[in-house]
Amino acid sequence: MKRIFALTTLLFSLSAISQVAVGKLNDGRLRGSSVDLETMMKFKSRTTVYFYSETEAEFFAEYGDQLKKEWSVTPLLFVPREEAEEYLSKPEKFNF
Repeated sequence: MKRIFALTTLLFSLSAISQVAVGKLNDGRLRGSSVDLETMMKFKSRTTVYFYSETEAEFFAEYGDQLKKEWSVTPLLFVPREEAEEYLSKPEKFNF
């Protein structure tokens, strides 16, 4: 009985410690300068490209489609870093 109590107490204390925020809390507002409407519309009119490394390839193969469903701000592409130059040469079409 003492072991169960000790284990339960330990688990609760670890979960309480893991909930500590580091830094300033995000209140949902942008920090610093605000984004003007023209900049936001330009961002939304382009496709967002995330370049991933070889070590991340398995993750994006498995979860990439789900991430694309959840990201609703712009069209989203996950591209291997080896293919980055093709996209970087067209900054007027893509967000990075």
